[in-house]
Amino acid sequence: MQKPWTPPLRWVFGAATLLWLFSTLQAYRLTALTSPDWRVRISTLLVLNFAYWFIPASVAPLIFRLVARYRIDEHRVKAIAVHAGAALTFTVVHALGMIAVRAVLLGPPPVGWLMAFQRMHLTNLDWLLMTYATVVGFTYAMGYYR
Repeated sequence: MQKPWTPPLRWVFGAATLLWLFSTLQAYRLTALTSPDWRVRISTLLVLNFAYWFIPASVAPLIFRLVARYRIDEHRVKAIAVHAGAALTFTVVHALGMIAVRAVLLGPPPVGWLMAFQRMHLTNLDWLLMTYATVVGFTYAMGYYR
């Protein structure tokens, strides 16, 4: 396999921007449907969804470097171990970032920091692991294609 392909950062952040805007509209509409008496401000949703999508986009260059350094076609066990550890670290970084943004916007969590972190982490764990795997898989696939 040649050197893994890395998308230009403008593509990564362009995709994050589209997902951010779509996710904000979706959350706004969902809030209106499920809680008609309580509407969250669109500005709050914009900030929350910005963090939700741009934390992974900001970490993507590090994932690209790991893919380039730990190639699955050369050292399969080591590459899988590195990516498993990196994926879990990615989920923790995302949860911490989201807790920080929520604390700035909404104040300290009423259930305590540890409980809020656990809820955030476990709520998004499957999505974030899939996001990490998609970035890695896409990078490998484009490398093999080239």
